[in-house]
Amino acid sequence: MAANGAAALEFQITDDPADQANPAIYQDRIVWQDNRSGYWDIYLHNLTTNSTIQITNGTWDQMHPAIFEDRIVWQDNRADFWNIFLYDLNGENETQITNETWNQTNPAIYEDKIVWQDDRFDTWNIFVFELREEPAPVDVTHTPTPAPPLVPTYSIGDSVEMAGYNFTFNSARWDAGTGFSSPDPDEKWLVLDCTVRNIGDEATSFSSSRLDLYDADGYQKDRTYFADAMGDLNAQIGPGRMIRGEIAYVVDIDDDGPWELVFQPELFNHEQAIFEFSAADVQ
Repeated sequence: MAANGAAALEFQITDDPADQANPAIYQDRIVWQDNRSGYWDIYLHNLTTNSTIQITNGTWDQMHPAIFEDRIVWQDNRADFWNIFLYDLNGENETQITNETWNQTNPAIYEDKIVWQDDRFDTWNIFVFELREEPAPVDVTHTPTPAPPLVPTYSIGDSVEMAGYNFTFNSARWDAGTGFSSPDPDEKWLVLDCTVRNIGDEATSFSSSRLDLYDADGYQKDRTYFADAMGDLNAQIGPGRMIRGEIAYVVDIDDDGPWELVFQPELFNHEQAIFEFSAADVQ
């Protein structure tokens, strides 16, 4: 009997000989981490349809899932550090929420907010991320559809105000590495100096994952954490305060641009600022 005197029904959800652990439930949906492939993956079981589907499938570990409505979150170590990922069952698409060189673990989700524990300051702290949906479609049945607006482009030295930030791309330089690490013979390291100022009324957490570099063919360039870069663009910024730091990217040895530095301050808002530059602009 259940604790309240009602009859209890217990039944087994999984019967695979591998380990299944850390379940979470929302209404008729159960998620858990599953080791049947040799790596921890995320699985979902629907109690109503009595069906099970695999959410993730990679040669790395996904662990500690949580679920709310149609959204599943988990911690994922595909980049050698634990980061937070989100899967939307409606759109059947995966979104990386964090992309950092420290650990974010044990996520939970409720409505439009994701929380996790984070060791970026060498001790575990709690962070929250607010999901911002795109606005609902506008009925344009009887209205001609206007051409999409052109995205303005900026240059080194320009500043742009967007989503509560004032962002400045200060300069770019080459880096030959340190005594411990240097670029591969077919690569070079491009270091970008940026300033972020909080022009809002509340403190906010800024992440350098909101900055991406693309080459002339549209390929996103990888970050390197071995360059001799100054400062850090991952921090909490109080109202009216600023941070300044450098980010290093890996480019091909014969690539002289042009490149685009894309600043997108909000994950689910497509508003962007694009800074164009080439090797002639690099110090």
